[in-house]
Amino acid sequence: MNAYIAPLPLRAWVVTAGIACLLAAGVAQAQGNLPLRATEDEAELARGAVPDATPAERYNTALREAHGARKNNLAECRTVAAAERRACQAQAQEQFKADMAIANQLKANPRARPVKVEGGYPRMTSKTTIIERR
Repeated sequence: MNAYIAPLPLRAWVVTAGIACLLAAGVAQAQGNLPLRATEDEAELARGAVPDATPAERYNTALREAHGARKNNLAECRTVAAAERRACQAQAQEQFKADMAIANQLKANPRARPVKVEGGYPRMTSKTTIIERR
């Protein structure tokens, strides 16, 4: 009883692995598991609910806010007419530079805090004031 089992060709292994991945994804979706990106967003929101305790945390938050605002502003610029797009992008870049200046103030002075944000939507109209905490 010497039975010979022929090895599967590489293509069959790849197809089998692909089917297994699709089945696993289907099971995860059926169980209500969230995709990785959604859990990262929820973690970021939960982290944002906790105030920054150290100067490094305040600086990193300011950096994230500056880059996020720049990304949103540039996305808005892509929706305006082509003739106005350059001016919109320049304004978005100026706002980014101002936000980075605030972040650098927070880094340079550990006692500084962002305390007041004026304005509203869109982000380009807001103003942040930095004061030194006593």
